[in-house]
Amino acid sequence: MASPFLAQHLLLQPGRAVGVRIPGIRYEELRAASHVGGALPAWLVDAARQAWGTELPDGPVGDFVLVRERSPYGYAKASWEINLGCDYDCEFCYLGEKRFEGLDWAGKQQLLRTMRDAGVLWLQITGGEALIDREFGAAYEYAHQLGMMVQVSSNGSSLRKSPIRGLFARRRPYRLTLSVYGATAGTYDKVTRNRGAFGRFIQGLDAAHQDRLPVRLNVIVSDDNAHEVDAMVALCDRYSFRPRRQQRLDQSPQLIVHDPRSSTHTLTNGRIITPVTAYQDDPARSCYELYGSDHRGALD
Repeated sequence: MASPFLAQHLLLQPGRAVGVRIPGIRYEELRAASHVGGALPAWLVDAARQAWGTELPDGPVGDFVLVRERSPYGYAKASWEINLGCDYDCEFCYLGEKRFEGLDWAGKQQLLRTMRDAGVLWLQITGGEALIDREFGAAYEYAHQLGMMVQVSSNGSSLRKSPIRGLFARRRPYRLTLSVYGATAGTYDKVTRNRGAFGRFIQGLDAAHQDRLPVRLNVIVSDDNAHEVDAMVALCDRYSFRPRRQQRLDQSPQLIVHDPRSSTHTLTNGRIITPVTAYQDDPARSCYELYGSDHRGALD
């Protein structure tokens, strides 16, 4: 898809961390072509090949590229609590009674369209526990259809389930952020006050690893699990899901980033950004420029 993003214009593929920055004139070219049935330009075909290894066939722009319209409001990111319910009962949770409340399906659709019209390109869906919402799958797919890069924040308890795995196989999330509450069943189940929760969490991690989902693990530290911090970090290492945040509930969040690579990579707000210039035969770079990161990082 092609979309304005603040003062920039991007080509993005849902579920992929690498994107393409294009000049405004190229965005306008795609926008005009999508309205009149114009053909895919050669530079776009080359950009898709360079960025994602995607071979675009001949055809009109509108058949292959969703062109997002400009918004007069200029929003770029949003976080949506799809519900207020959760299958965990952590003592420190701000949700309190955790009633399963939220918009009906018509309301969810209207809200997503409103965010799209406001210019939201990156959308985080959270809760409560997002994955147990009865309309999560429909809302997640609708957000993709509207041209959003969707991140999901979850406790991971439902990742093992076939419907969720199938959903993320069809429409890969931009990022999947999971909270870690312990490294052993005794501690994890005590913190979440949910018997058997640790086993379900590990099954979810196994499923995410097998499905090669773009996972980031947030290690949540409280009085009840502080003694397992090293073990929780070791659990993250076992699955090679990085970077990760280690947050103690009585302190400011601290981002821990381990990266063995050279200093040519730039750390920006905890994200490793690796510029890669494309179209090397065009010294003015008038067509496009790849930018992004490896599978651990993010464009945002």
